[in-house]
Amino acid sequence: GSYLLEIRRKGCLTVKYPVLIERMKHWNSQPSANEPPQPVRLPYTDELGSDDVYVPGGWFYSGGDTQAPESLKLQRVWVESFIMRRFPVTNRDYLFFLNDLVTSGRAGEATHHVPREEKGGYSYYAQDKSGRYMLQKDKSGNLLRPDWPALMLSWDDAMAYSLWLADRTGQPWRLPCELEWEKAARGVDSRIYPWGDFFEHSWACSRDSHPGRPQLSVVHRFPFDESPYGFRHLGGNASDWCLDVYTPTGPSIENDRLRVMAPDVNSNLPLRTVKGGHWRGVGVQARCANRQALVSSTRRAEVAFRVVRPYATSKK
Repeated sequence: GSYLLEIRRKGCLTVKYPVLIERMKHWNSQPSANEPPQPVRLPYTDELGSDDVYVPGGWFYSGGDTQAPESLKLQRVWVESFIMRRFPVTNRDYLFFLNDLVTSGRAGEATHHVPREEKGGYSYYAQDKSGRYMLQKDKSGNLLRPDWPALMLSWDDAMAYSLWLADRTGQPWRLPCELEWEKAARGVDSRIYPWGDFFEHSWACSRDSHPGRPQLSVVHRFPFDESPYGFRHLGGNASDWCLDVYTPTGPSIENDRLRVMAPDVNSNLPLRTVKGGHWRGVGVQARCANRQALVSSTRRAEVAFRVVRPYATSKK
């Protein structure tokens, strides 16, 4: 069976720990046969922000979904502990980033990273007389909302935000590796969607979730689009840029362990991996094993991003 343990201790955050007991097998927390079992670390209450979600290190099944576009082969992979934000970066978050650059004397950088159409087209943020950025109407006349995912951003824009956030907070924030994203979405039991194995349009923001034309949603809607760990909107609303250079065989794995590689920003292979469903998508895009390749300079109205950092055990 598939189980979700909630582990509690005074002074620590409640940790959600999925467990899969397969037929005639047992669950273990050993990275390899030559290593002792790893304990489930419980973060102290002051170690995480209000929207930070902790994923304990351990095994999970990646890929193996023949109906998911570009799915990897089925593989049991050990992924070290990490922390990812519950929601994607929103317009509110991204405006704070741009305006911090402006007030820090880096207005040129801010201009370079404004959400816009490709090849210097329409800008999705306006500026006031002081040079600060603010939301405006899109080309259809609809006012952008602060709690929508920040869209029309390239992989380079997402990287710039994560590097800024790391510098501002002193914590090593970055984009997620695609297998970190996949584990965050499906837990450990090979489920097809973040919520289970059945697709229902009203559970995630997709093409047929609204009467009339498809539309984006604020990040707090569609509460059923939630993974075993508590991440939201991994099945719909906006897909996410991942750290990895896209390859048909997936990221680097050694001895069944995910190797988190430093991003090669000057790679001759400009394709990057994108994961997750989106507001214009159908059920097949919402499948957790689905993966897509996009050129890093691409800007899409369906692609946003999230931030991740490794979990370092507290010295307390």
